[in-house]
Amino acid sequence: GQSLASDHIDGPITMGHPTTDLTDLYVFPLKENSKLTTLVVNAYPNAPLNAHFQQQAHYHFIIRKAFIDDSSAFRKFSTGDEAIITCSFVTQSPLFKVNCEDERKPQLFHLYGDMNKVIESNESESSDKLFAGLRTDPFFLNFFVAKSIMEEHQFDPGWLKQIMGNLNLSSNILSIVLELDLQKLFPGP
Repeated sequence: GQSLASDHIDGPITMGHPTTDLTDLYVFPLKENSKLTTLVVNAYPNAPLNAHFQQQAHYHFIIRKAFIDDSSAFRKFSTGDEAIITCSFVTQSPLFKVNCEDERKPQLFHLYGDMNKVIESNESESSDKLFAGLRTDPFFLNFFVAKSIMEEHQFDPGWLKQIMGNLNLSSNILSIVLELDLQKLFPGP
């Protein structure tokens, strides 16, 4: 089946196949090179050290060009071209490989290699990168801070040092991280 949104442990499928339990999606420009965009999807909260993606699951990044229409009193968005980057896996021990490519134009984006390693494009003009594997969960979780924010309606950085710290500090997740040049996927203005 397909999942159109992410949620934690939201049903029997994700409980039976935790690598399909999507937790976070991040998209941001790369600070060092504004031409590059980073896409991150995380799955499998509290993954054990031997966790890996399953070959039955495919992960799709659907990317659309968006335009802001300022011609009316209300801002409207319209979308244009679409790219679908699909990541799939080969997980027959000892072989753990990842393959990510643009479904419609594989010649524009295609990376293949070992899981748990950074994979860089072989093309001389490309700076595309891929990582798929186990990493520390980047989500900061502290119930004391959350409770204080709800009660006080403000945030004090000193609260981060109080009582519990980050409850996710030693938690792992599975992560797919893509660093790509959107101009290559969507040439033109």
